[in-house]
Amino acid sequence: MELSRDGAGSSVWPIKRGLWSTQQEPWRLDKMRPFLRAACLALVYINEMILAYSSKYCNRKGGLQPTGYGPPLIHGVHLKRHPFLYIKNVERRRLEMSRNFKTLVTSLLAGCILIASAQAASFPDVAADADYADAVNYVSEQGIIVGDSAGNFNPEQTVTRAQMAAIICRMLGDTENLEKGNIFTDVPADHWANAYINKAAELGIVGGFKDGTFGPSVTVTYEQAVTMIIRALDGAELAAQSGGYPDGFLSVASEHGFLENIHAQKRDAFSRKDVASLIFNCAYFSFAD
Repeated sequence: MELSRDGAGSSVWPIKRGLWSTQQEPWRLDKMRPFLRAACLALVYINEMILAYSSKYCNRKGGLQPTGYGPPLIHGVHLKRHPFLYIKNVERRRLEMSRNFKTLVTSLLAGCILIASAQAASFPDVAADADYADAVNYVSEQGIIVGDSAGNFNPEQTVTRAQMAAIICRMLGDTENLEKGNIFTDVPADHWANAYINKAAELGIVGGFKDGTFGPSVTVTYEQAVTMIIRALDGAELAAQSGGYPDGFLSVASEHGFLENIHAQKRDAFSRKDVASLIFNCAYFSFAD
């Protein structure tokens, strides 16, 4: 996928504003791990059950053949005369069944590991064990933030205020029928993010400075990004009750766990990995619900 000029991609995921909690969450491997673990334990239990009942299985498959009279036969040999032959035959079948079943379990586990590795390696510059790896995969799958043409995510790259407005519009699904405007003096009609900024301003998510400018190329700060997200989730009133901008918004975000794995401080430039973590932490949440 080619990058748009904001470096955040152009795909849209249908998450509508105020309806996050009612949307069906997409499949993610981190959600499936407990089920995979339980499935493996179930397979091991089934293996034990097979071993426990293998004698009956052997009887049905010809390991022990009743003759209708006298002692049963094993390949024409009386069991009463050769009991160890029967035991050896049963044990051989048990070992064969166990070996085949273990091969099946190993193949399933190997497949799960390959799937996990493929997902974790979706971006070569995002380590599989990074605390923001799941967040990066999430925003990429949703089409909110994607990588560059080389396949990198650039987690440390900072985000501008214009990019943040575009990201939030994509997060909310407000990307269709966008209209351009001249709300801010430094965002002309031919600016790539004009429609995004105009929409975010209409929704009350972003605001300008006292001189009437927006600062589209200015790097968005930690508190600005958190404030935009809280407003997008209809939490502005709650934040105002907690002290307003910026501490009230930061307090609300912290209380709801939105700042997990984010290590920035006030006035710090906000990076792509931090934006991904912030969006991931508050996914499918809305204060309006």
